[in-house]
Amino acid sequence: MTLTSRLTMRATVRRFSATGADPDGHATGSWDTHEIPCWLFHPGPSEETHGEDVNALVDELRMLVGYEGDIVAGDEVTMVTDLSGATIESRTLKVTGLRRRGDGHIGISHRAVSLQAISSGLASEAVS
Repeated sequence: MTLTSRLTMRATVRRFSATGADPDGHATGSWDTHEIPCWLFHPGPSEETHGEDVNALVDELRMLVGYEGDIVAGDEVTMVTDLSGATIESRTLKVTGLRRRGDGHIGISHRAVSLQAISSGLASEAVS
């Protein structure tokens, strides 16, 4: 059995395609969205940091995808659902790194994706 049969979640991946710049030098373009099979997990506990003015919750997330999964560093994962369509993760997650594992022919044939939460998911569509 390969890993692909165990990827029982679906990630909605969003990628910005720049086509130019506005008069202020900000990139213009469009967001392309597609879905890929995945498995999202938390390899360790969340850490909470307190300061005088800032409280931060650091949530380390990892996702496994097949070699053929169309995802690159800089993409955003806007939602992860299970096979029934129930939401597993609704925060917007930034892809911060990818690491290839295995040789494509054995049970660990996947890429490990590092993710960082960049929103609570409430206003994630405000960025365009």
